[in-house]
Amino acid sequence: MKIFQAICFGIGWVVGKLFSLLVDLFKWVFRKIGEAIKNKNSESSVKYTNHSYDNSNNTDTVDQNEEFSIVEFFVDKYKEMETNGKQINWNIVEQTSKGDYPYPCATEDELEMMDNGKKPLKTGFVPAIVNALFTYGFDDGTGYYLVYPDKDKVDFWVGNITARATNGDRWCQALLVSASEKRNHSDLWCTTEESSLWNDLYRKNLIQDAENGDPEAMLAVADMKLGRMGNDRRERGPFYQAAGEAGLGDAYFLLAEEYRMAVYEEKGRPFAWGDDDCCGYYMMIAEAAKTNVGHTIGWCKNEIAELFVNGECGFIKNLDSAKLFYESALKCGYEKAAEGLKRLENTQ
Repeated sequence: MKIFQAICFGIGWVVGKLFSLLVDLFKWVFRKIGEAIKNKNSESSVKYTNHSYDNSNNTDTVDQNEEFSIVEFFVDKYKEMETNGKQINWNIVEQTSKGDYPYPCATEDELEMMDNGKKPLKTGFVPAIVNALFTYGFDDGTGYYLVYPDKDKVDFWVGNITARATNGDRWCQALLVSASEKRNHSDLWCTTEESSLWNDLYRKNLIQDAENGDPEAMLAVADMKLGRMGNDRRERGPFYQAAGEAGLGDAYFLLAEEYRMAVYEEKGRPFAWGDDDCCGYYMMIAEAAKTNVGHTIGWCKNEIAELFVNGECGFIKNLDSAKLFYESALKCGYEKAAEGLKRLENTQ
């Protein structure tokens, strides 16, 4: 009997060791693949170059000694698109070839998508990237929105999120994991093999960290509806709340958006300005506006400034408070807040 037990123990020990070695092998393989993805993204990155334009013939002037730039690439591409009948707004191309735009925009609608305060693509806000991956990846043939399908821009944003995920960005990791569930229009921007890899690399730790109270993981898992989150707002709400209380302003913003959608689904219409539902929404936006970390807080601060200007939704009219929120929104990069400040100056 003892000999049999010893043999079983020995077999179990060997099997355990083999399993451990196999797990280590898989970890090593996935780590190497992740490094390869990161290196690929780094190799494909290009430097920005400012251009001067002659809009009379839609040409640009570039120093021939300058390194190849993403601006030059898209300007040349837009010229070709225009010869094929696409409408290119060269004033917007010039405007967005300078400053902090990731690439020049071709149309007014594309610029609006880039600068959208609630979903700013320019800053790499993950929900905005989700929208961009769909917009640039889908073509219904109508061109209704005048944001043209563009595989190069799909590749740009996929490179952006994979590089950020490799560097530890939990929100980008969650977006990549969501691809394994065929969500967020993943069929337009990744392969089955890629989505499987990302799922194996990130899912387990993301969900565990969120369950253990990591604010960034909680926000990412809630927004991408991973694990037990699903489509149940009652599950996502506490995660957003906790992440917001930890100082992540985007969590409060997304909680407010969840509330807005819940009201719409319940009543079959958007809430009316100034009613209880509307004011409930802005109470959550006010919580976001108190923070200083997030892509949407500039917009949120600007909204609260407007409420102080008009004395609405429980905010007592106070132009000094409005000025402070406008200035804070401007510091956060929300340039439209300058318009509010100018209006205040004209009324005083």
